Amino acid sequence: MAIVRLDAGTTGEARYTLLDNAGAVIPVANLSALTMTLRDARSGSIVNSRSAQNVLNSNGVTVNSSGALVWTIAILDTTLLDATLESEEHAAEILFTTTSGLKGKIVHRLYCTALRNLCTFDDVKLQLKDIDDSHQLFVEKLIDAFTIRAQNVTGRVFRRASGLVETFSPRWDQWWVRVKRFPIASVASIKEDFHGDFVTDPNVITAGDYAIEPHGIIRMRSRPFLAGAKSVQVTYEGGLCRDVGDAPADLHMAAIQQVAFWFQHRDKLGITSESTAPGSLTIYVKDILPGVEAILRDPVYRPVRL
Repeated sequence: MAIVRLDAGTTGEARYTLLDNAGAVIPVANLSALTMTLRDARSGSIVNSRSAQNVLNSNGVTVNSSGALVWTIAILDTTLLDATLESEEHAAEILFTTTSGLKGKIVHRLYCTALRNLCTFDDVKLQLKDIDDSHQLFVEKLIDAFTIRAQNVTGRVFRRASGLVETFSPRWDQWWVRVKRFPIASVASIKEDFHGDFVTDPNVITAGDYAIEPHGIIRMRSRPFLAGAKSVQVTYEGGLCRDVGDAPADLHMAAIQQVAFWFQHRDKLGITSESTAPGSLTIYVKDILPGVEAILRDPVYRPVRL
C-alpha cells in the first residue's frame, strides 16, 4: 500500500510493477482483467465514477510488457466530494486477474488537501540536517496540522479563492458580517432573503450600499442587514495567499520553525515533561513554540473584535 499527498483538484502519477507469487513480473499479455474502485475514505462514496472500472490500458491506466503499471491520476480523482472540507483521503483498490487465474490487489491512497500551507517540505529540509525524502509524507502531514492549527488560532482560512459563497444569520440591528477568507479581493454579490433561498426573489444589495473593511468585514452604509437564520449570502474572492510563495515572511518562517520542532521531537509529541534521572534533568516539550504563538496571535492576522 502507498499513500501520496496531492493538492485537491490536481493531477499526479502512481507507478507499480505487477508481480506474481514468485516475484516474476506479469506482462500485460498475461492479464485478463484489471479494475479500479476509488472511494472517499470518510463517506465511502465512489470518486470519479470509478466503481470496479475497467482500467486495462484504459481510463488513465497503462500496463506494458514489463509489468509496469502507470496510473495517471486525474483532476476528478483528487477533487473533494465535500467542498466544505479542507482534505479528504481517496482510497484506490486496483484488482488484477491473470490468464492463469492468479488474482492480486494494489491499494493506493490519495491524501487530497485544499489547504494553503504556509511552508513546504523543501523549506523544512533546509532547516534540518537529519531529514531526507523518506520523511516527506510525514512532514507534509505536520505542515497540514500546523496550517489547520494556525487557521483555528487566527480565525481565518488562508487559501485565496474565487467564487466563494458564505451565508450569515445577522442579529437584529447588525450592520456588518465577516467572511472567513480575507483580505477581500472583490465581492460578486450580496443577497438578502428571509427564506434563505437567494434564487427566487432575493434583495440584491448594490455596491454603493456597503463598504469593504479590513479583516473580512462587510458593513452596510445606511441600514442593518436583514435579520434572520441564514438570511444573507455573500459571493466573493478572498484569502491571504494563492501559493505558499505568497505567504507573509513571518508566517512562512513560523511554519518552518514549528514543523521542524515537531519533527525533531516526534518521539515526544504530547509529553509535557521527561526526567532522565531522579533530580537530574527535566525536559519540557511544549506544543507550540512561544515565538510562533506570538505571531499567530498578532492582531495583524486575527480578526478585530466588533
